[in-house]
Amino acid sequence: MSAEDTAGDAARIRERIAELDAERAALSRDLVQLTRREPAPAPNAETSPVTAASPAVHKVALFRSLLAGRADSCPQPRFAE
Repeated sequence: MSAEDTAGDAARIRERIAELDAERAALSRDLVQLTRREPAPAPNAETSPVTAASPAVHKVALFRSLLAGRADSCPQPRFAE
């Protein structure tokens, strides 16, 4: 290998290292943003549809959000007369 080939190879490697450093910095910023995000809110009628295939947790959350504060939607104790 000649000195020019070696210098050219070294220059290409340095450029690639600089590209990788920039990519790593961008990925690190993305990771920080992802870990700082709050968890998704429980689904309700305004945010997303709940279907038969949805998990039970989402169905219950939707039910509770739609019927919150309604006395007629809660079971009432019945006493024998």
